[in-house]
Amino acid sequence: DMACEKLAAVKLKLENTWYAKAPRAQIEAARESPFTRPARGARLSDLDIHGLLDAVHFRQTRKPDGSLDDKSYVKLSDKLFESIKNGYLYPVGLDFLLALNSSVAQRVYLYLAKKDDNGQYVEDLKSFAKKVGLKKTAPSAILDALAPALKQLAGELEVSMRDGSIQIHRFLEEWKVDEASGNIVFRFFRQNQQPAKNEFVAAIERIRAGARK
Repeated sequence: DMACEKLAAVKLKLENTWYAKAPRAQIEAARESPFTRPARGARLSDLDIHGLLDAVHFRQTRKPDGSLDDKSYVKLSDKLFESIKNGYLYPVGLDFLLALNSSVAQRVYLYLAKKDDNGQYVEDLKSFAKKVGLKKTAPSAILDALAPALKQLAGELEVSMRDGSIQIHRFLEEWKVDEASGNIVFRFFRQNQQPAKNEFVAAIERIRAGARK
């Protein structure tokens, strides 16, 4: 309940993050008024997000037999619910994330985890640095800041799993910078990519079907 209480208190303003499906004109119209329900059709930029959760309810009353009188529930905010229903959601390996030893490595992993569609991802180095929260602008300074994180992501990492076991995982096969284009190129390690958990898939399907509790 403490975790849900903290999530309910979160207020965010995110750019190019929330996703909806609609003609571009409807999206632009929705941006003009904070009272317009989010349109459906592309990423929505510069949105004021009032919160991740609209309500949290933990039932405490028990019946004579000791069972809870009613179900507890968490109600997602409308924008988060709409974004999930439209498929703008990517599973990540929580155990692997927690095993990374720096915030830079964690941000790089979270950003790249949703880019692994065809085994390789390419982006302008300066643009990538900005996306993962680095304030450096010189290529050499960016690479100095990224090097320890990328070394860990491209190496074999001991991961303590929630079932108590220890597994070896590797996220990147290799990475390099193309000096001619200024792009950074990532190749993903295929063997140990963590699949979405069954419970995660089931939860998302319930959400997409309209079950908001």
